[in-house]
Amino acid sequence: ANPGSEAQIDATFRQYFASVGQIVRPTQRDIISSVLDGHNTLGLMPTGSGKSLCYWISGKVLGGITLVVFPLTALMDEQAQKLAAHGCRVFTLHSGMDARDQYRELIDLYNERETPDFIFVSPERLATDGFLEFVVQRISDRVKLVVVDEAHCISQWGLDFRPFYKEIPHFLRSVFGDASPTILCLTATLNPKDQQEICRDFAIDAKHVIRHHELLRHTIDIQVVKVPDEDTKDARLWALLDRHRQERVLIYVDRRQGKRSTEELAADALARGFKAAY
Repeated sequence: ANPGSEAQIDATFRQYFASVGQIVRPTQRDIISSVLDGHNTLGLMPTGSGKSLCYWISGKVLGGITLVVFPLTALMDEQAQKLAAHGCRVFTLHSGMDARDQYRELIDLYNERETPDFIFVSPERLATDGFLEFVVQRISDRVKLVVVDEAHCISQWGLDFRPFYKEIPHFLRSVFGDASPTILCLTATLNPKDQQEICRDFAIDAKHVIRHHELLRHTIDIQVVKVPDEDTKDARLWALLDRHRQERVLIYVDRRQGKRSTEELAADALARGFKAAY
């Protein structure tokens, strides 16, 4: 990284985000420096290693607006709250919000009455909301950074689970043409084939793919246990949870309501003395 960007990174971290931690870690610094040098960048970092800080600092140093494409509304709201707590102005646009509030935000953006630091939007909203596209086109010169979080959704899940992730490059070409702002893609998981696809879609040179040194989690152990019936499976589940009673446990279930659903299992867990939610 050049000395100028190093100084900007440290100054911005101290000014806005010092409560997040003591330092900007090496992989974070490499990703931010790549973005500040104007390179479209792919950052590969494990969950919990501070991916968010990469675009928080990059966006504040670049100034203007950072457009963040985010897949989960709950995490989008959480990110917005954290950034607001750090003194940043944030807009969020997703289906869980009041439509009138979103319309007012877009009108304020169009009329330049508001200049947020960050705009969070879902890939579905980006691909289907013509008015949003119209407004972003209007303010395109103020958008300095585009962030695609959970970028693995584009290739690994994009064709069926989140098909609108594949529409992001088309949206960017439509809105920005050849004058696209710098693009930062972030993910915790990506195989080589999918990495090539994302680099092609977002014009990311291989030398601007930055990996954390601990992408592989050697402590993860996967087991498949076959049982004769549902009752035996229930017994195994509760015995397993008893052994891990003092830990945080995440359980995936194939239904939300009815027999053996998230709702029923959470109620059973509460009755057994666990702290549980679904």
